[in-house]
Amino acid sequence: MATLKKLRLNINSLPLFVSEGWVKAVTSNSVTAYLPEAAIGNLCYIKRVDHKEIPAQVIGFEDKLVKLAPFDTVDGIAPEAVVRNTGRAPSVSFSSKIIGGVYDPLLNPLFAEDSNNEESNSSWQISLTSSSPSPIKRRRITKQLVTGIRVIDLFCPIGYGQRLGLFAGPGVGKSTLLGSIARNANVDVVVVALIGERGREVREFLEDSLGDEGRKKSVVVVSTSDETPIRRKLALLTATSVAEQFREQGKDVLLLADSLTRAARAIREVGLAVGEMPVRQGYPPSVYTELPSLLERAGTSESQGSITAIYTVLTNDSELEPDPLAEEVKSILDGHITLSKEFASRGLYPAVDPRLSISRLKSALQTNEEIQLSQQVLRFYHLLLEEKELAQISGSSSSSLKAIESLEEEFWSWHCQDPKECSDNGVLEAFELVKAWKNYKRSLEAE
Repeated sequence: MATLKKLRLNINSLPLFVSEGWVKAVTSNSVTAYLPEAAIGNLCYIKRVDHKEIPAQVIGFEDKLVKLAPFDTVDGIAPEAVVRNTGRAPSVSFSSKIIGGVYDPLLNPLFAEDSNNEESNSSWQISLTSSSPSPIKRRRITKQLVTGIRVIDLFCPIGYGQRLGLFAGPGVGKSTLLGSIARNANVDVVVVALIGERGREVREFLEDSLGDEGRKKSVVVVSTSDETPIRRKLALLTATSVAEQFREQGKDVLLLADSLTRAARAIREVGLAVGEMPVRQGYPPSVYTELPSLLERAGTSESQGSITAIYTVLTNDSELEPDPLAEEVKSILDGHITLSKEFASRGLYPAVDPRLSISRLKSALQTNEEIQLSQQVLRFYHLLLEEKELAQISGSSSSSLKAIESLEEEFWSWHCQDPKECSDNGVLEAFELVKAWKNYKRSLEAE
């Protein structure tokens, strides 16, 4: 029976039809070919001079010529090389046994010990493109996912099925923070997409940020910066598709994408190869069309499972020229966590700046008492980071500032957290801090 089931799965993954054509022109990122009956999204194979085949995807056409995005370099493609069209979109072989493995954008294992997952009789082919859940049938988000990061759980609570952006410049600890959340979060599966990463950083993230504990419940999809644009684009599509499969099984999934900016750049390169015109700071229209479709696939659905998604977004330090991609992502997602260069330079890790972070579901996830507590603690940040400097210039301080200055060491000890630490009582500690501040403030005012 197992053999028959495997045979049926293999038959279902066969192409609907096959047509052949030949190469007409080649550039660094695209191949132009004459290919009858090709359609947008079709998976094709281009034969090299050594008779090996390079997978490619149809991304556009004009008259009878089609544009292909090769998955590998174009080295070895000769004039009039044979192009074979499979007649189907790219798909990957999925199995529940892939948890704990590290894979490329086509879900091929990168470690030898993960290769046995391909032999599983319980695997099946899944498409990398699917529609988002119906907005009418999505379950509402009412339960908080505790990250174990005090500053996030108090100021920017995350719900099961919520989608957030993690906005940060380079070198402020976003990978370390993602690893902490992956280890601490009470979820069934963690799906990580490392898109456009430096090759050196992949092992560092797996071994240091994620660690053995995090890897046991994770599926990691990797596409490094030296890979072709279409592979970097597919990395996030594959990770999202894998997360969807686990969600439909009723599992709570945490999807971490690092970074959405590099995925958008890959979409841009593919769009420019087709001939799209750049519109907003170099990004063509396809970026602003594909991103909402992709991000809306996360969240809740009709099933009992959920996809809680955190997408990192690289930001610039310029206040004069806002990043259009960052602003677009903020308008789509359910909140954003901002990592501050100022906090990082002061050694305040995690470098989350609660003054610039927001959760659109805060009122649904926290009680009125917790919201009031977060507002009071947020005032401490304003006092120490803004009013304190003005007071030093003017030479006079308010009783509120003097009170928190007396507790400044305890306050920053509450904010700062070791990456390996998982805090379960951050709200209670914040409550005690506010209580001590009020008592000291009263004593100052009574003098």
